[in-house]
Amino acid sequence: MREEALTIPARDGYPLGAALLQPDDAPRAALVLNGGTGIPKEFYRRFAAYAAERGYAVLLYDYRGIGGSRPESLRGFAATMRGWGERDMPGALDWLHGRFGGLPLYALGHSVGGQLLGLMPNHHLLDGAALITVSTGYWGGMPRWYGAFTLGIWLLGVPALTGLLGYFPARRLRLGEDLPAGVAREWGAWCLRRRYLAAFIGRTIQRHFYAEFRSPLFALSFSDDRIATARNEAALLGLYGAAPLERRRLRPAEVGLRSIGHLGFFRQQGRDRLWPLPLDWFMGKDKG
Repeated sequence: MREEALTIPARDGYPLGAALLQPDDAPRAALVLNGGTGIPKEFYRRFAAYAAERGYAVLLYDYRGIGGSRPESLRGFAATMRGWGERDMPGALDWLHGRFGGLPLYALGHSVGGQLLGLMPNHHLLDGAALITVSTGYWGGMPRWYGAFTLGIWLLGVPALTGLLGYFPARRLRLGEDLPAGVAREWGAWCLRRRYLAAFIGRTIQRHFYAEFRSPLFALSFSDDRIATARNEAALLGLYGAAPLERRRLRPAEVGLRSIGHLGFFRQQGRDRLWPLPLDWFMGKDKG
């Protein structure tokens, strides 16, 4: 396996920190990994290395404001969650297509990385996408105690802290990487609505492609996930109504694990039990 550190452009030219992992031999397909909110690309490296061992060229990158794409200061830094889907994710796919355009191209989206595929104007470049714990973030669709916790963050924590600091200090609260104020505020606004981002189509979201998205989808979720509950998952997947969809919702015990939750798929425990699932699905598309 070979690894290359990169800087790639978003659709508007913003530089995104990235890394490309490839097999020593010619890759069979190329994969872009769209991460979750506030999760740096390094979290996904072990999975990416495994995929490279299986013949995939894998592009990891950070959304603007996160990890290797973070400016010196987040105070006053302009970024939104919808901008990740409208500019950063399409820029990463453009780069992948430019480098590996003759190969099948896939996306693996974790959480928000699968929510926003329908904002990408170049979604038609994808031969398929795997959605890992992808759902709305609606607080009312979560277990009662956890929903109350997130409701407090959106109604009190985000407005107060972004107003005071100019960004959301998620790292200090052990909630992931710090977030630009615009990202945190928009995310909170979506999570307060039952329809999540769909409630803002025609308002802050002026252009989208959910109804046009027809690349095959493989959705994988877990029964012990407090965020991507069955209710929240179904609400999000409903946006991709025109896409062929294969959906699997697993109990951890089915794959010999005690817990998986929202992040556990990408931990080392998933190597033999979970990581083959989306890659085998992609391989089936290659053969088809």
